[in-house]
Amino acid sequence: MRKYLLILLFAFCFLPLAVAADDSQIVISPSIIDEKAKAGDILKYEVSISNNSDGKVDIYAIVNDILKDEGDVGYADPRDLDRSTSIVRWLSFKRGAIELMPGATTTVPLEININSAATPGKRFARIALPTGTNRDIAENSMSTRAYTQLPISIEIMENAIEKMKIAGFASGKTLAVRGPIDFNIKLENGGNKTETPIGNLFIFNRRGEEVSSIDINHENKALPAGETWSKALAWEDLRGLGKFKAKLEIEYGEKGKRDLQDTLYFWYFPWKFLLAIFMLTFLFLALMVTLIFRKTFVHHDLEERSKLPVRRSKAVSRKVVNLKK
Repeated sequence: MRKYLLILLFAFCFLPLAVAADDSQIVISPSIIDEKAKAGDILKYEVSISNNSDGKVDIYAIVNDILKDEGDVGYADPRDLDRSTSIVRWLSFKRGAIELMPGATTTVPLEININSAATPGKRFARIALPTGTNRDIAENSMSTRAYTQLPISIEIMENAIEKMKIAGFASGKTLAVRGPIDFNIKLENGGNKTETPIGNLFIFNRRGEEVSSIDINHENKALPAGETWSKALAWEDLRGLGKFKAKLEIEYGEKGKRDLQDTLYFWYFPWKFLLAIFMLTFLFLALMVTLIFRKTFVHHDLEERSKLPVRRSKAVSRKVVNLKK
């Protein structure tokens, strides 16, 4: 009787290990996942798991991110990674027990939903499939025996969206009589990359000649994604007069340069010039008024004089006496 009890005790204690020890008989397909994708992509697979052993097995999925540093391989603590770098946080796979009878095959869906904030670069992970009567036994057995696993390698490609626009371009004065003349520029970065706009504000006179050029970003200030940048410029070296054209030309982008342009018009007349025009106009009007007044007054005076009676001298008006009579 004691002999049978020892046999039963041996079977109870070591039979699970014997069944679990045959992990090489657990076959999966695909055997590796190696993909290139972009942030926001969703990768879907059907993982086929077959039990080629002679006994029933309980399989538990253990998922880890893998760190690679100069040839060294280590498993990352999920708390050390965020959604921008962790495949485990993107991955959806059955974590409960997968029961398989001898010779049976099952299909488990695998979905990798890459976070929209995922940063470019290669990411590594693995889905280990150890066997055991429960999860703790299966996970602890990984340090003592070989187990089936599914390596995952995903290279996150840079999904650069370079998109900027001129949200505003205006002059502080449409008609100016003194400088400086101010310009206000407003740029919006609607892409997902930080951009450094470069370019100039060109000033042209009425003949189309360039009279000045102003660097819009001589300090090379960067504009982060999704933000707005306002810039104030001033044209101080005023030359010429009349109608001017201000043309804004901006470049941005790393892969391929993109252009932004806008144009506005304004008038500039120096106050001294306007004062001189005013004085000349005043003198001209004064002269014209004087001439008109004199012409009118003289003409009126002549008319008045012509209406007066003509006086004859007394010598002429006296009657001649005939002495003969």
